[in-house]
Amino acid sequence: AEEMNEGPCGLLKVSVRTALEQDSLFQTLKKYSFTDRPDYFLRINNKVEKLKKLTKEYLLPFLPQSDKVENWAKENNLKYNKEADVIRMLDYYNQLNSVPGKS
Repeated sequence: AEEMNEGPCGLLKVSVRTALEQDSLFQTLKKYSFTDRPDYFLRINNKVEKLKKLTKEYLLPFLPQSDKVENWAKENNLKYNKEADVIRMLDYYNQLNSVPGKS
């Protein structure tokens, strides 16, 4: 798994590579290629949950205080299906829940 951000709440990404077999145009040869599929997981308080998709419906139920994150995402025009935007949201969530003076 690749850890996409640091903090108590983080996004993990596992890339799954599968081989594809296709027929050529006239079905005389086989063509082989690879395709990558990312699987995302949310790590919060040392518990890992698999996300079916990067969407608002799958992400926000795992976050306490999700209303603050949702409002902040609207203000900053962030999309829930973009990996970089979700990382920014989780970094903001980590800032909300950080305790001053505690490392």
